[in-house]
Amino acid sequence: MRPTSLAPGSLVVLSLHSPREKYWGRLHAILPAGVIVRGLALDVFDDWLRQERNRGERAIAPTTVFFPMGRVERIEGDETVGPVSSFGERFAVAVGRSANSALGSHVYRRAGSAARSVRSSASGITGTKRAGTKR
Repeated sequence: MRPTSLAPGSLVVLSLHSPREKYWGRLHAILPAGVIVRGLALDVFDDWLRQERNRGERAIAPTTVFFPMGRVERIEGDETVGPVSSFGERFAVAVGRSANSALGSHVYRRAGSAARSVRSSASGITGTKRAGTKR
């Protein structure tokens, strides 16, 4: 078993409530207001895995989402435990490339601004000033 952390970039499984669901993906930020993850609901993971393995039409795709902390019940590292493989490992074996590559790397350039955006909205600051505009 390889140890994982809950640092940005780690693969995680979120347990959520109201409504109850599980979400898998790459962690971007844990903020006082909530959690930002790029991934998908666990109930479509196997369909997404088959789609990626068969290089089918992109009917299912990971998205970057924000979950308010009030919905987050638990955050777990996506780890292999005994004979049970992690979702990331299952993906790599079935598809032949890493789950991180399938989740896309372009999001990391925006993760900081997304986190700033969430912090700003959580603190009551709205909108951004564009060059040449008045507030």
